[in-house]
Amino acid sequence: MVFVNWVQVEVKASMTNQPLLGAGQLPDWLRQKKELYALDTFDDNLCLFRCLVVHLGARTDRCTEKANQLAE
Repeated sequence: MVFVNWVQVEVKASMTNQPLLGAGQLPDWLRQKKELYALDTFDDNLCLFRCLVVHLGARTDRCTEKANQLAE
């Protein structure tokens, strides 16, 4: 067995009915990075669930249904 990589993830959840969209979309220079999936183009509160289903193998352009299922 060989150590390959260490991944640390920090999640903050806030209970609200308002969309938490932050300061808008990522800048193009960051959006076009090779190993970055920009999921900030959706106008809903499923960002955490989208990240999880994409990590589990869903396509970034077709993750809404699986994200809704996971959120329920």
